[in-house]
Order: sequence, then structure tokens, then C-alpha cells
Amino acid sequence: LVFRPSGGLFGGGDRAKQSFERTLKAVDEELGQTEGPWFLGGEDPSIVDLQYVSHIERMLASCLYWKGMKIRRSGQYPNLDKWFDAMELRPSYQASKSDYYTHIRDIPPQYGDGFFDTNPETQRAREYLEGDSWRLPLELNADSLEPLTAPFDKGPEAARLEAAWKLCGNHADVAQFAARGCGEKGKKQFQAPLADPYAVADEAFIPEMDAALRLVTQTLIDGNAMDLLREGTIIRAGASSQEKQNLVKCLEYLRDRIGSPRDMSFHAAMQLRAHLNEVVLAAGGRV
Repeated sequence: LVFRPSGGLFGGGDRAKQSFERTLKAVDEELGQTEGPWFLGGEDPSIVDLQYVSHIERMLASCLYWKGMKIRRSGQYPNLDKWFDAMELRPSYQASKSDYYTHIRDIPPQYGDGFFDTNPETQRAREYLEGDSWRLPLELNADSLEPLTAPFDKGPEAARLEAAWKLCGNHADVAQFAARGCGEKGKKQFQAPLADPYAVADEAFIPEMDAALRLVTQTLIDGNAMDLLREGTIIRAGASSQEKQNLVKCLEYLRDRIGSPRDMSFHAAMQLRAHLNEVVLAAGGRV
């Protein structure tokens, strides 16, 4: 469905989508026949559940992003919702669950590019997952396009503190990594557009990044980013236009490469991306 264009010779109109929805509905109905939430019943998930969950997790992200189809908590697949709800209560799954943004960035290098549908739902999903959702104050809940369900919703303060703790624990390496944004691209490039392991950081700009990230960390702790960062205090007095551009490039470089769960949980990652966006805006950039 995701890797074929809709309409015309290859897409066959909506046939692929309709076939996908019928199959998903059949799976949902069969899932409702078992005792408990699992595919084979019982009190615990089986190898079937464990095998499928990562694939269906990617499906939630890819179908929304490329086709505008909201599967989770859409009301159409109640038994799949119960299955995911049960899976999310398990600490082992909580530790491995990714977020939609990470998925839509790591799927193309593995499987190829998806084809976007041309409908309002797809356009809204694209804007949401490509950055519209990374704005303060965050509006995340169980009914968002990407649901923030109860097991992952520790509250905004806890999410901010997790992001701050991650930054503090690795701040020197993070500042150097971000300084790649105004440095040199790696001589060896890869299919994944965000992968640039051979990039060279601008060493002279690392102190500026260190100062910016310290302020971001402080606002994550204090919860006052909307007041402090929007006042423009992030920008050093006398900073040149080029320095502001470099700051924007570096913060965008870092923001776009925050992955979940590799770097932090989904909620914490959203908080950090949103806080970095506030600095980008304060420096004259666009989100």
C-alpha cells in the first residue's frame, strides 16, 4: 500500500487501500475472538504477538504519513487498540517502542520511498509529523494523530526532565555533534538522508552550541521556554547574521536526528524537539 502510487495504472484507484482495510478489519475481528488481548489468547503474549508488533508499529506510522490513514484509536479497529494497549503495559515493550517520526525516517533507507496520497488527511499528517507537532505548548493526548497513551504519559514535567537529563549526561558529545550542522558534510554519503557519520563539526562553533544547549537544558528543567526563549535571550548580544544562521543550522541538525527510543522516550523526544524549535525561531529560523 505505502510503496505504490494511488490511482492510475499502478495504484488501481483505491483498490489497494480497500484491500488493506478489509484485511485489517478481518484481523481485528479474529483478534476479538480470542480470550484476552493476544493473538493466541492466554495471559501473556506469544511469539506471534512479539513478531507482529514491530511491523504493525511501523504500519501505524507509514500509513498515516504516506496515506493519511489513522489506524490507532480511529474507532475502526477496537481489538487492535486493545492489543496495543496491553502491549504498552509491558516494560519490555515500553523500552523498545519507537515514535512515528523515527519510523518515517528509517523506513525509506530500508525499504525504499513511499508514495504520498494527495488528500487533505495525508497533507495534515505530513505537516504534523514533519514538525508542526514540535511546537510549545505541546498538544499530545490519547487522541492525537500520534497517540500519547497512558503508559507513556508521565506528564510534561517528567518528559522535560528526562530530556534534560539525557542532555546533561552527554552534553559535550551532543554539542560537538550539533556543530556538524555548520561544518563539513562527510565525504562518504549514504542512502539514509539523515545519516552522515563522517561529517566534520565546526570546532570553532562548539562553544556557541554548548551555551545554547545549556540554556535549552535550563528551560527544560524550569518549564519556562515559552517565556524565556521567545524573549530572544538565547541570542548573544552582537551576534552576526552568519552566527545566527549557523546556530539555526546546528539546532536543526540536532533536532532532526533525535531518535526514539535510541536517545530518549517518545514524550521526552517531542519536548526536546519543541524546545530546540523555540531557539530556532528566536534566532530567526523557520519551523
